[in-house]
Amino acid sequence: MQSNELYQIAYRCAEQNNAGCAQDCVQCQYNIYNYVSDVREASLLKATATTDFHRIFTADCIREAEDNASNRRTWIMCIVIIAFVILCLMQCVRMVYTPGEESVREFRAEEQAKAAAAALAYQQAQKQPVVKPVVQQQVRSNVDERTYLRENQNKPENINRVLAYMNKHGVKDRNSDGKVNCIDYSVTFRELYGSQAELIINVNNATNFNHMFIQLRHNGKVIDVEPQGTPDRYAMNLVWGMRYNRAFNRNATSGWGGWVGP
Repeated sequence: MQSNELYQIAYRCAEQNNAGCAQDCVQCQYNIYNYVSDVREASLLKATATTDFHRIFTADCIREAEDNASNRRTWIMCIVIIAFVILCLMQCVRMVYTPGEESVREFRAEEQAKAAAAALAYQQAQKQPVVKPVVQQQVRSNVDERTYLRENQNKPENINRVLAYMNKHGVKDRNSDGKVNCIDYSVTFRELYGSQAELIINVNNATNFNHMFIQLRHNGKVIDVEPQGTPDRYAMNLVWGMRYNRAFNRNATSGWGGWVGP
């Protein structure tokens, strides 16, 4: 075995010893005496390798300590610089937002002047007689809803307006039969809405249904209106459900359309 290889074995033995080796030296692969029969030569190799290891190990430790110290100094310097910058900023903010003595005196003088003016105005108000203002009632123009509907007839957008008017003002007995029912509501709706509101009678014995209501036609669509409904609920199928069957509709406008009660 060459001397360089023997030196590497002895050096590895020094590393193991520095790390706290607890192996049996007789059977250890890094025991130089197992490879060199000359004790003097083996001892010299071991001493040389051990010396070299400790020299290199010590140099590495010193270099690492110096690097750590340099890093600590760098961090300390950064912290000192940051703290100095923060202190400078705080001082600048304090100088900007802290008023001087002259500003404080001016502010106090202005506040005192305002307080004196308010007190003087209060005293003068106490001496003067109290004059109650004359409140003029504004006459609000009350739009005649019935006139509006008569001037804007046969417009589908007025369905809600007609129903609201009828719910608000009620319906009279239009045919003088002593009752106010679907006939009176339908005739009144036609009068308010216009001549395009057709009077429809639906008699269906199967569902016990006998009723008059309104039918409108607009842009090819048929709108069945329950005149006793509300502005948000007036469609016949919604009000009457399964009891209403359009197949039993019969137009009764010719018999009732021109009738105007008392």
